[in-house]
Amino acid sequence: IDVVFEQNSVNNFGTVLVATGSYAFFDRCTWAKNRLAADGAAFCVLDASVVVNNSLMTENYADGFQAATMLIEGSDVSIENSILEGTTGVDSNIRAGRGSTFRVTNVIFRDNSMSAAAGVIEVMSSQVFVTGCSFINNFAAQGGAIKVWEGGALKGDGSYFDGNQADDGEGVIHIEDAGATMEIANSVITNHTKAG
Repeated sequence: IDVVFEQNSVNNFGTVLVATGSYAFFDRCTWAKNRLAADGAAFCVLDASVVVNNSLMTENYADGFQAATMLIEGSDVSIENSILEGTTGVDSNIRAGRGSTFRVTNVIFRDNSMSAAAGVIEVMSSQVFVTGCSFINNFAAQGGAIKVWEGGALKGDGSYFDGNQADDGEGVIHIEDAGATMEIANSVITNHTKAG
């Protein structure tokens, strides 16, 4: 509670690594200007459970592939009442993969830019639940806000998507294969563009 993780630089596995059967709870924390080669500048969560509340993740950066802010593999992760902004990197911002369950509730995602997949969330072989969130001015090659593929499932409710942009795929949500599913209800999608 009330911890600041700032200007750390690591090769992989995140500023915070939560692994194999562990549980971690973070409240009123800040991850700012952390730099990573790969695997989540703020978090790497492997076969574990994490809850993040009332926190800020800002201006984190990843040089290589995997997720710039958070890599989630085989885990159960929830983020509530938080802000994720100003993240830049090569691949996705948050990657939920390998059978994970990822829940985001009342989270603001704004001004994030990825040169490859998913300006905010990449869903791969996982379930992602988005409730009451805002996705504003995010950019990626495919899916300015979200990319769903490799059998991933996205369910969204009561969320707001504004000004998201993609070079190649869809500006808001990009679905890549037949095994991926998406269900969005009671939401607003506006001002998105596909640049390519």
